[in-house]
Amino acid sequence: MSSRNITMTTLIKALHSQWLFFSFVFFLLILSTVLLFRSRGRAKTPPGPPKLPIIGNLHQLGKWPHYSLWEMSTNYGPIIQVRLGRTTALVLSSPETSKEVMKDHDQDCCSRPPSVGPRRLSYNFLDVAFSPYADYWKEMRTLLVVELLSMKRVSMFWYARNEQMEELIAFLSTAYPNPVNLTRGVFEMTDGFIGTVAFGKNYGKLEFKTELGEVISGAFEMLNSFNAEDFFPIAGKFIDRLTGVGAQRERIFSTLDGYFERIIDQHLDHRPRPEHEDIVDILLGLMRKQQTSFQLSKDHLKALCLVSSPFS
Repeated sequence: MSSRNITMTTLIKALHSQWLFFSFVFFLLILSTVLLFRSRGRAKTPPGPPKLPIIGNLHQLGKWPHYSLWEMSTNYGPIIQVRLGRTTALVLSSPETSKEVMKDHDQDCCSRPPSVGPRRLSYNFLDVAFSPYADYWKEMRTLLVVELLSMKRVSMFWYARNEQMEELIAFLSTAYPNPVNLTRGVFEMTDGFIGTVAFGKNYGKLEFKTELGEVISGAFEMLNSFNAEDFFPIAGKFIDRLTGVGAQRERIFSTLDGYFERIIDQHLDHRPRPEHEDIVDILLGLMRKQQTSFQLSKDHLKALCLVSSPFS
């Protein structure tokens, strides 16, 4: 073998050794950087109870979750972190931390979590209660304040308060000298007033209040029920199907949607102009004018009707 070949072989071996050395050093640098950032991230993470794989801390939430979280805070401090399935949550349990979040960081924390129940109930967040803080929410809020909650509108609805108050007085007068459930009477008066203002005079009557109350109660059951999809986005859909929660959610939504559809259709049924406009009349007028940057549809009206309805 010539001296030239020996020199090339030696050079290749030397370069190979150097390449392995530099690769190993580069790998150690990357590994050290990752571990350093992870350690820094863990140092900034609030304390919390030990977690189980997959479910996190879900097993530690009892019948009253807020009590369970309060008990955790007594052990781990006013700011704790819990893992609810695939969702990480921070729990604040002191006035100081709550004030800091709600006052200093309000815009960062004011949006509700995109839960599957409210998403369905609000027609994919078309209302103002569950819609995230964004330009759409700002415009809808302005629309409600200017068109529905102004002093002029409030004064226009004075007739409904008088009517419901007169009905309550008449009920109390005819009940004498028998005892009456005044709490129930006051609640029925309030529900009748809200139903009249929101949907019209006919919907302030007792039979409609009862029907609407059953529909809204079903909606609240949907909001309060456990949805696995909220905590396990992929597998949760199949779990909700197996447990029947998904079917129940769709059934309640279908009933509520049909109720609001009937209300809107009755307002569109070529009826004469009412003496007193209700909220549905006002919203239909806005839908015809289209003064917003987005196209108002029936779904927008239904979502706003839910916010305006009794018991909501």
